[in-house]
Amino acid sequence: MAFKDELKKYVDLAVGKSVIAFGKGKAAVSKFGDDSATRIEKLQLEKKLNKEIFTFGKNVLRAFEEDKQTSVSSSDELIAASLRTIAELKADIARKEELLQRNEKDEEKSEQTSEADDSAASDTENEADTVSEDGSEKKEKKSKKNAKKDV
Repeated sequence: MAFKDELKKYVDLAVGKSVIAFGKGKAAVSKFGDDSATRIEKLQLEKKLNKEIFTFGKNVLRAFEEDKQTSVSSSDELIAASLRTIAELKADIARKEELLQRNEKDEEKSEQTSEADDSAASDTENEADTVSEDGSEKKEKKSKKNAKKDV
C-alpha cells in the first residue's frame, strides 16, 4: 500500500508541475503575440512618419519652386497639416515604445517572482512522509542532496 501511495504522490506532483508549466507557456506565448503586434504597429507608424516627412519636404520644395516663395511658414495650410500629422505620429510612436518598455519591466518582475515561487516549491517538494519506529508518521525535510538522490 505504501508503494501505491508513493507512486500516486509522484504522479500528482508531476501533473501539478505540468499544469504550472503549461500555464507559464501559455502566458509567454500570449505576451510574445501582444509584444509582436505592438512592435508591428510601431513599425507601421514609423513608416507613416517617414512618408509624412517626405510629403512635408515636397510641400516646402513646391512652395519655393512653383509658388516662388522666399520663405515658408507654419501658418501655410499644407505645412501646418504636415507638422500636425508629424507631431501626432511621433506621439503615437512614443506611446508604443513606452508600452514595450513597460511590458519588458513587467516581464522581468514576473521572472523574479516566478524564480522565487519555484524556489519555494522546491523546498516544499523536499518534505517527505516518514514513519518512525513507533508507527507514527511525520514530515521530514530532505536536504537538497538527498532529494536529488531520491529522484
